[in-house]
Amino acid sequence: MFAIVKAVMPQLTEATAEQLTSVQAADLVRILELHASWDALLGNKGHKDNPAGLHTRQKTFAAYQSVWREFTSKNPNVQLPEPGHNVPDRLATWCRVLRVLFRLAGGSSRQVLAKAYRLADVIAVKMSAEPVVRTASENSVETDQ
Repeated sequence: MFAIVKAVMPQLTEATAEQLTSVQAADLVRILELHASWDALLGNKGHKDNPAGLHTRQKTFAAYQSVWREFTSKNPNVQLPEPGHNVPDRLATWCRVLRVLFRLAGGSSRQVLAKAYRLADVIAVKMSAEPVVRTASENSVETDQ
């Protein structure tokens, strides 16, 4: 019998993120923002069943891929931070890496923060826990999409 071995992509860590330049961090935030935008469109029921929604999702994903390819051609050793869906410890690590990237880039992204909240809510449901409490300004993060 053959065993299927899934390659594990190395994750961007806080320590590695600290070594990035502000330009690299800003580029990664932009890539994450495009991916989060695409991810939000996938979950948007109104975009799922119509050709215009499909076109929007395809256009957003193509923009993400284009910017990611350009970044990796210039920075082949920098990994894209990934949240590790549905695993609390990996989501927490991803959020700490985001904190470093946002600081280095000089700002955050509403789309990426909204994705973090969506992922935290999914984990809360799976763990039969309360969703993450949001302040008034954090609630606006999710409604600005």
